[in-house]
Amino acid sequence: MRSGQVIKLIRMIDGISQRVLAKRLDVTPSYLCQIENGRKRPSMNLLRAFSRKFRVPLPLLVLDEEGTGGNDKVFEEIKRLLSDLVAARTAQAKEEGLFRSQE
Repeated sequence: MRSGQVIKLIRMIDGISQRVLAKRLDVTPSYLCQIENGRKRPSMNLLRAFSRKFRVPLPLLVLDEEGTGGNDKVFEEIKRLLSDLVAARTAQAKEEGLFRSQE
């Protein structure tokens, strides 16, 4: 999963629009859209800002499938951490009434 996909997933779970997130990260909504859709790569500064503001470990935003250097054990651990993070954020959002499941 690429960093833009992770950003979009966390943004959607937290119930934040692209416009609001773009403002929080000091970028244009158009640029954020391009990042989320994989047309642009985010700068390290943007990734750091997102990591700090949304309490997402920076390695989950930086490492993607190509970034693991073929180390399957590392990639599996990253996937597990991301899965745990998404599950925790989803549970928190449901408790706060911010997220409605698609049942």
